[in-house]
Amino acid sequence: MKFIFWQNVISIHQSAFIKALSKEHQVTLVAAEDLTEQRRADGWSIPEMGEARIIMNPDKSEIDALLESGGDIQHVFSGIDAFPMVYKAFRMAIDKGCDVSVMLEPYQWQGFKGFLRRCKYALHALRYSKHIKHIFATGDLGVRSFLKAGFPAQKLHQWGYFTEQTEITSPQQNAKPKMVFVGSIDR
Repeated sequence: MKFIFWQNVISIHQSAFIKALSKEHQVTLVAAEDLTEQRRADGWSIPEMGEARIIMNPDKSEIDALLESGGDIQHVFSGIDAFPMVYKAFRMAIDKGCDVSVMLEPYQWQGFKGFLRRCKYALHALRYSKHIKHIFATGDLGVRSFLKAGFPAQKLHQWGYFTEQTEITSPQQNAKPKMVFVGSIDR
């Protein structure tokens, strides 16, 4: 089986999964850019993607070629309309009748802004859900948020982000515990 992942950047959150998948399958990762300036400032680096073929910032003819490459190909999009190149390829894939899946992070549905976001995703559900084979929503909150927007339950699957496993060493006795916060505070 062949997989084509469409992303805005080469993501550390999906590198372990894509690397493992590329050991057994033909995997192509299409990204608008290697890494955003904000991620570089946060200390990120471009992750190793194993055997996956990487295509950077494709033009329309390259996107067309990827969508017409034939065979048993699963196209997996990071988001629906969050990133211009990904959204363009997503719409083109639907127009061409490709097998389309999406990875979606939960959205906040509380308050007025949350109501507007839910309306946006409800419109996406009406317009696109019949064309989407699978929706991989991040965590239980992701599944609930897209159920609230009207996506079919049978297409929703709980998903997560994965990073490389690092070697774990036992702490020395009498050592002071150390804690690390990995993440960011959204405003």
